[in-house]
Amino acid sequence: MAIDTMRETLSDPEIQALIRAREIADHDNATALASAKQEGLREGEARGREQTARQMLLQGYPLDEIAKLTGLSQDRVRNLQQQN
Repeated sequence: MAIDTMRETLSDPEIQALIRAREIADHDNATALASAKQEGLREGEARGREQTARQMLLQGYPLDEIAKLTGLSQDRVRNLQQQN
């Protein structure tokens, strides 16, 4: 009896539409979360490179060498140098 009720409910087009909408929403949320995580990782990596560049500036490394080793542009390294 319960199985028959469940089958009948699940065969209802409105219920099917609600289930599908929920599946899509869950997928969208998972995609947004994964995207946010990737963005956070990229930001963390960028901050790490900038911190390394700041330390290298304090140690007197040449700008071009800092840019080469950190992957930052020379302009960005100059900006960091001006901030200190």
